[in-house]
Parts: sequence; C-alpha cells; structure tokens
Amino acid sequence: ELCDLGECFFFSSRRRHTRFLPVSWARRCVQETGLRRSSKQRWHLLRTMVTQLVEHERVKTTQMKARALRGIAERVLAFAKNPTEDNKRRIQGILTTDFARQKIVSEIAPRFKDKYNNFTRVVDLGYRRGDGAMESYIEYVGNDIEKYEKALEIQKREEQGIPDRQVWTKKILTQEKEFFQSKLLEIESEIEQLNSELESMRLNGQIEEQEFNKKKVQNESMRIFWQNKIKQVEHDLFIMNKNKYDPIKYIPYLSLIHI
Repeated sequence: ELCDLGECFFFSSRRRHTRFLPVSWARRCVQETGLRRSSKQRWHLLRTMVTQLVEHERVKTTQMKARALRGIAERVLAFAKNPTEDNKRRIQGILTTDFARQKIVSEIAPRFKDKYNNFTRVVDLGYRRGDGAMESYIEYVGNDIEKYEKALEIQKREEQGIPDRQVWTKKILTQEKEFFQSKLLEIESEIEQLNSELESMRLNGQIEEQEFNKKKVQNESMRIFWQNKIKQVEHDLFIMNKNKYDPIKYIPYLSLIHI
C-alpha cells in the first residue's frame, strides 16, 4: 500500500525524493519530522518547551521532542549572546515569559561567552512504562542541577573511599614522569662514562673508528628513548590539564619525538 507524502512533509527538499512510500514509512517520517502535529501546534509546543528549558535549565521529555527542541534552544541562546535590538525582538518572538527573556540574556548567555556551539546536551534515560517511549532530558551545559549532581557524586566517592579516576590518572602520570626523569639522569651519567672510555680506547688504538661511531650511536639511542618517554607523559598531562574550551585539541605528537 502506497501513500502520497506531499501532505506529510513540511520541507519541499524532501518531498521530491520521497513522493511515494509505504504507509508505515510515511507514519515514521511524520513522527520524526513533525511530532504528529501541524506546523502551528508544533511551533507553540516548541516555544513553550524552550521557555521552560530557559527557566529551569533542564526539561524531561521524550527523545523525539528533546531532539526537535535542541535546534531552537541553541538558536535562541545564540541570539542572547549578541543582544542587539533585532536579536532581542527575535528572543521575544520565541520565549513566552519576561522572566525567561531576562534570564537567558543576563544569566545563561554570559556562561558561554567563550563557546560557540553545543550549548545543550540530550541524555537518554531509558524506556517509559506504559507506552514504551524513550525518555530523555535536555539541559543547558553547566547548570546548577548538573553542578549539584557532580558535588553529590564527589561526596559519595569520598564517603565510600572511591578514588576519582582523573585525579588518580594524573597522579600516575606525574609519578611516571618523575621516574623517567630519574632514569634519564642515570643513563646520561652512564653514557658520559662510556663515551670517555670509548674515547680513551680509540686514542690508544684498541678500537676502530667505525666500531667507535657505532657504540656512540647506541649510547645516544638510550638517551633518546627516555627523552621520548618523558615527552609522551608530558603530552598526556597537557591533554588532562588543558582548558576544555581551548581550541588546541592536542600537541602534535610526532613533533615531540626525535626520529
């Protein structure tokens, strides 16, 4: 059984490619794109939900509604970061209460002054009893509820004696760095002693020039090995300690290693 999707889709770009499809596909497409509502109903639903999201900074709903809400929530925050007269009118056309309009400009937008996208987060909570819909919550990143949950998690770890994974990893890397530095000092002292012995043997004619150069390269490779180990640990520590809003993702790893 086929149906005409001309009335089902609201975007003309999709209408050309999916004109005739089975009825089950049509129902699925309507559910994914239109939330089984007309354009007017859908707009009022999203306006109400984004207003509640701004006021409470976290909203629990179904996964489909959360994904549909994410775009408009990001857009209204982008307007609030640049509060010109035109953008204020756009915010007024989206948010329905004066409290939400004031809050997004004065409280939420300054939090993201160094960030340009991914202001929101959608977290799945599992299937709902009854209709079996996937539940999710959508929130603005760095809200008070998130901070409270993190504080509770830290308190629970301290009470139960569970170490923080990031702190533990940083401690291990710091110990590795100190160990590698001590090994490098030992190797350098040994290499100086070996090089002096090789130099005396070369001057006395006990070793040929080619063998002397070969031994010297072998000794130098031991030093380079431990230097590369230290640089590798420093790179890992840099990644752990860097600012999460820093556009530098990593130190070019190959530039650190002497080849």
